[in-house]
Amino acid sequence: MRKAFVIAKSWHNFHIVAAIVNHDHFHMIIQPEDIQSYPKIVRDIKAAFTKNSPVPYRVNKRGEADVWQKRFWEHTITNEED
Repeated sequence: MRKAFVIAKSWHNFHIVAAIVNHDHFHMIIQPEDIQSYPKIVRDIKAAFTKNSPVPYRVNKRGEADVWQKRFWEHTITNEED
């Protein structure tokens, strides 16, 4: 997972504030230079992890690995109370 973050950071300008990786999902707090790039950052972290994983994964009819959920939940922190 660490390599996936490094790869994504080489493509996008963002700061990792915090990240936790569990056995079946991860959480992160990031500060992207451009808030609009958030979905691309998540996509590229997932893609880099899947491509560089030594574990073989099934691929569906659309060529997608069954490693990740299709969607993710994003929340932009706007103030300290948030």
